[in-house]
Amino acid sequence: KYVLWYRLSKSFVNTDEDVIFGIVYLPPEGSRYASSDCFLDIESELISLSNDNKYVFLMGDFNSRVGQLHDWFSADEFQSRLHKCDDIFKSGIETRTIIFDDFQIPLHRVVKDTHVNNFGYKLVEFCKNNDIYLVNGRVGSDKAVGCLTCKGSSTVDYVVASAHMFKFIHGFDIDFCTLHSDVHNPISFSISPVALNVDSSEIIVETQSCVKLWSLDRANDFQNNIDSSDAIENELDILNGNVNTEHIRKDTVNGLLKTCVIYFKALQKLL
Repeated sequence: KYVLWYRLSKSFVNTDEDVIFGIVYLPPEGSRYASSDCFLDIESELISLSNDNKYVFLMGDFNSRVGQLHDWFSADEFQSRLHKCDDIFKSGIETRTIIFDDFQIPLHRVVKDTHVNNFGYKLVEFCKNNDIYLVNGRVGSDKAVGCLTCKGSSTVDYVVASAHMFKFIHGFDIDFCTLHSDVHNPISFSISPVALNVDSSEIIVETQSCVKLWSLDRANDFQNNIDSSDAIENELDILNGNVNTEHIRKDTVNGLLKTCVIYFKALQKLL
């Protein structure tokens, strides 16, 4: 209902378990389509799909503002809240601590949007309950920045991931682009799991020819290589600025492109 789920096979990404991805959209709180149980619905779906999978990745418009709320349990919190279940959460905290320390990921996020709404409280509880963490403000160019993602005034778009996924995140950028949205700033990132073990004898190296510098000594050769049978005089006038370009027709543009191709072919013969 709120998440488009998909799974990448462990054989494809070369991990020991499949990777669970989810693309999220939550209607804004207070709208006619919003639901106070939306995070419970997502959690129920996640539990049924992941089966305690350690590679989980959710991304999208959560319409949640979390400010500086903690998305993680401290030792004191899980001791007081979970009592006899503390062994389960001890394992999660130890895993998070090791990974975050090894990859220099800050536990405390820096954010520009310090406002918190109701969905924000629910999002951090969802993260705590499922041992997943906000990526925003922790990695890439957004590390220690916490960029705004909506209308230059709020952060409502997030990537959240299990601790193990942080090992694979390379690059995380938030920047405004009208090509994607006139309101939201797109989040771009890359994931690079452990490299495949490839036999060096099977590696094929593709060689590329070096770009050669133009030599004036070969100007006459270039001119002789131009196919004189093609009528390009009009196109040359346009390229030289001798023709009014305010009302150029489609066939004129096609002629210009044809002229460029002729020049490239003439150059190719010199290589």
